[in-house]
Amino acid sequence: MLKVQTASNSAGLLLSSAHHDVERTSAVLGALVGRFGQFGPSDITVAEISGLPAWPGQDLSRNPILGAAKKTVASAKAAVQAAERERYPTVKLALTAGWQGINPRHTFAHNAGASYDGLVSMPIFDGGLISSHIDQARAKQAAAQAQVRQVEFQLRKQLADAMPRYRQARDQLVLLSDAEPTAQDNFALTWTRFLGGGNVTLLEVLDAFQQVEQLHLARPEQTFAARQAAAQGALVLGLDQ
Repeated sequence: MLKVQTASNSAGLLLSSAHHDVERTSAVLGALVGRFGQFGPSDITVAEISGLPAWPGQDLSRNPILGAAKKTVASAKAAVQAAERERYPTVKLALTAGWQGINPRHTFAHNAGASYDGLVSMPIFDGGLISSHIDQARAKQAAAQAQVRQVEFQLRKQLADAMPRYRQARDQLVLLSDAEPTAQDNFALTWTRFLGGGNVTLLEVLDAFQQVEQLHLARPEQTFAARQAAAQGALVLGLDQ
């Protein structure tokens, strides 16, 4: 009787913990959609989903964080090119018309009402200003490239963490598929021998029943673990956008 009561108490504790998990989940869901405290456990309906999602892959090209970092590198490269072009000569052309031109009477009579001017300038001595601009732009480019490598490293690390958990959950589900029928047959045989007056105690029946329940509860846990790992991989790859 003590053994049965202990098993019942353990099941009650697990049930209470599950209810509190639902409450915390509803609070998090309300915070995500901006409805704080408006969702309760009765407002959440679990959708029926069959099968397990496939692993999303390894392509990080759609990740928005990595894409933004690469755009920063492209912007830094353009800044380097612009700084280097400060050393190039510049050509300026000016066109004036009407009374703002030089010698208005001559302008209207011989130049079709307009005057033209041109200027070519080339930096000869700038005191190192252009070089400093170039060095500063190259430093920003190097920092942006380092940021890309860091972001990619962090994303690869997250993928490396999620992929083994996904594979482990899939392997556990395969093992459970083989172990559950055996445990159920063992419980049925033990219960039949107990009812038939065999040399089996109620404690042995309870142990066989607990083994069946543990395997039965392990299946949704491993299914959730596989879905969670696949969802994390999809989030890292930017497939949820």
